[in-house]
Amino acid sequence: MIFSIGNQKGGVAKTTTTHSLGFGLRNFGYKVLLIDLDPQGNLTSIIGCEKKEFSVLNILLNEVILEKAVIQVEENIDILISDPLLYNVESKINMAGKEYRLREALVANKYDYVLIDTPPAMNLLTINAMVATDRLLIPLLADTLSLEGLNYFYENVSSIKKYYNQDLEILGVFFANFKERTNISKKITEFTTQVINDLNIPLLKTKIRECTAMKEAQLMRKDIYTYAKTSNASTDYLSLVNEILESLK
Repeated sequence: MIFSIGNQKGGVAKTTTTHSLGFGLRNFGYKVLLIDLDPQGNLTSIIGCEKKEFSVLNILLNEVILEKAVIQVEENIDILISDPLLYNVESKINMAGKEYRLREALVANKYDYVLIDTPPAMNLLTINAMVATDRLLIPLLADTLSLEGLNYFYENVSSIKKYYNQDLEILGVFFANFKERTNISKKITEFTTQVINDLNIPLLKTKIRECTAMKEAQLMRKDIYTYAKTSNASTDYLSLVNEILESLK
């Protein structure tokens, strides 16, 4: 099963979610591959991977097969790292079928779950992710700017589903960095819930609460379950993993 964590707005915890879901699924005994498709390389940095011989760029350029490019992070969890040169990928791949490069590379992969961290833009990288994806997860902040971009992102996802990947489904939207005790969060949550319902997108029950321990864990290059297993973030992301697995049954 291939997941993309996507949203055209930056700063909505896409990378944090990819990392935490990946390690959460690994802790359930699954074999997991993380893919850092964002040129900024934040997931690569959090994992603590230095520049290696191959990256996801080499995969998109058809220069190497998947097995040669992945790096083992820990037992049962690997990563396909980012590369700053991904910023120029559209100038490097300009032939027919360029939207299917990642999907072709992931055919017959050996993982139970593949999680793709996408850039905050609807570009060739994000399209490659969506074309390869079975289920899309959309993290959302409880603020007006985050909500304004949801309609546009949904329209783009719908177009990709229509023209490139008819199997693409939105598994759900969920709130990240949630401040549960503020009135503005509650009001925007109510309004957002109505918008999501109007779009006929599933709204997941789990909310990921704002948590200082998450930033500390990332600074220490550790997953949240190892660094602070009793923290709000650990509890919430574990709940999200369980909700996702239940929805797939």
